[in-house]
Amino acid sequence: MQLFLDSFGAFLGVRNGQFFVRMGTSRAEHSFPIRDVDVIFLTRGTTHTSDALILALNNDIPVIFLDNIGHPIGQVWSGKFGSIATIRRNQILFSTNTQGWLWLAKHLAKKIDNQNGVLHQFSIYFNNDQNALRRLAKTTAAMQGLTNNFDRWRPKDDEPNTLTANTFRAWEATASRYYFRFLASVVPPQYAFENRNFRPALDKFNCLLNYLYGMLYAYIVQTLHATSLPLLNPSTASAVLKLA
Repeated sequence: MQLFLDSFGAFLGVRNGQFFVRMGTSRAEHSFPIRDVDVIFLTRGTTHTSDALILALNNDIPVIFLDNIGHPIGQVWSGKFGSIATIRRNQILFSTNTQGWLWLAKHLAKKIDNQNGVLHQFSIYFNNDQNALRRLAKTTAAMQGLTNNFDRWRPKDDEPNTLTANTFRAWEATASRYYFRFLASVVPPQYAFENRNFRPALDKFNCLLNYLYGMLYAYIVQTLHATSLPLLNPSTASAVLKLA
């Protein structure tokens, strides 16, 4: 379970060996057994005791602090020697290695495939609106082309990492423009938006999306820290270290 405190004045403490939460406005109180809590998220305007942090640290429960839109800005780590340094080291090595770029290309292709799947679901609402169906077909075909770019990508010996990163960002950004442009044309009027915007969000759609993305982003970061990415084999890691 994620324990997410985002209400102004909410309080996190400890009572009878359990996490204790008091809501800021309603003053409602809740207790949560340690075994039920996987991660704790705290936003601005909330308070906590050192006992709550110590209880989390002693039970390997990450405590992550979030900014106004839910992006992690810090995390409380245990002082015990563990694998965090090793995980971060391997993630850096992985991100600059061919294995890492291929992994990233695979998952970005999957992301665009998922976006395409969402758009295809709208076809059932168009009935005989041939114009809308043509726009949908054109959009999904363009996005499929970008998926193919990622699927066909292979590393080149003379291609620097910065060029690869810029190429990947351009393909992903283009797919997102197609995706959100079509969504903007079909959402109900009360959720209308012109484009994606972040700080600040300028409409209901972007407000909701930013908030949910922030929660998901924080959870993914916590998961990557806990499980790490696929690790390089020792010989590859050694070779990369010599090149670093």
